[in-house]
Amino acid sequence: AMTIVENLGVNKIRGIGGSSFQGGEVFEAVSHLHILVDPPRDGIFGVLRPDTGDSTPPNWVPDDVTSYTSLYWDFETTFDNFGKIFEIFSGPDSFAPTVMQPFKTQTGIDMREEIIANMAGRYVTLRWIEPPVKINSATQLHAVQVKDPVAAKQLMAKIRDKFPNALETETIGGYVGYSARQGPRNLPQGFRTPEYCFLLMDDWIIFADSKAFLERVTQAQRDARPRLLTVPEYELVSSELGGKLDGEKPFMVSFLRSSEYIRQLYELVSSPDTKRFVRNAGQENPVAGQISAMLERNELPAFEKLEKYFAPSGTFAYDEPSGMHIGSFTLRADE
Repeated sequence: AMTIVENLGVNKIRGIGGSSFQGGEVFEAVSHLHILVDPPRDGIFGVLRPDTGDSTPPNWVPDDVTSYTSLYWDFETTFDNFGKIFEIFSGPDSFAPTVMQPFKTQTGIDMREEIIANMAGRYVTLRWIEPPVKINSATQLHAVQVKDPVAAKQLMAKIRDKFPNALETETIGGYVGYSARQGPRNLPQGFRTPEYCFLLMDDWIIFADSKAFLERVTQAQRDARPRLLTVPEYELVSSELGGKLDGEKPFMVSFLRSSEYIRQLYELVSSPDTKRFVRNAGQENPVAGQISAMLERNELPAFEKLEKYFAPSGTFAYDEPSGMHIGSFTLRADE
């Protein structure tokens, strides 16, 4: 076990420490975590290669997302160092024939040259609650910035041609996109059917499990929908984030609207379908029966009366010569 630890370089971790704070005039909670790592960054830490850049939300991020995360990373160095770790356990020169070649045989794509080498170093992920609210209404979107959009367009065409029976070409918000021909089937009533799709928009390859989400993104890009940059909650979190960084350049920042997740739960609980489901379940389950009776007896207050108790939060991370620092905070709710 110690040999594996030494080969991976895990023994370079010299300490993990942090602090937390609850209550205050501006913040409801603040926490910090620092991982102390001895240089040089090799072994497993050669894979952890954060980078820095402008974390401002791109123009295509809509105003009503529930969360926004921006990450900068040196993907090429991470990929190359992962190959070195792989060969520690699988033998010299084993990464290419074991991983790279099978992938190319199956897809016709050179993973290193056509995918990794074209990644510009920025990754963005968003969350959005798709109406009408259902149990799995929380949708996800992932975006990777590319260096060469023309090469990315050719790559997407190659994927389409390689899997013609799996992908369907269509126009999404005025952009050429691709969607899966077959999605999940036989989902229970009350569940959203995911629509897996992706497109190239300027220098971003964007993936989502909701076509409606992709369309909203294209609308924000065309100024047909407000953007996250204009939302007061985001501006407030962003301004407080600058103070917490204290001059450090982050490789990751995140913005979260917890009230929107509470809204999803609220609308689920108050919907007639949910009440009917709980009522039927209560015929055989005493706990469900008690919940059904409670929902029938008590009318929920308007969500606006609850929303004021949930403030937005932010998360950040930056790299230092001594290790990595991660912090998070939740603003104090303004009643």
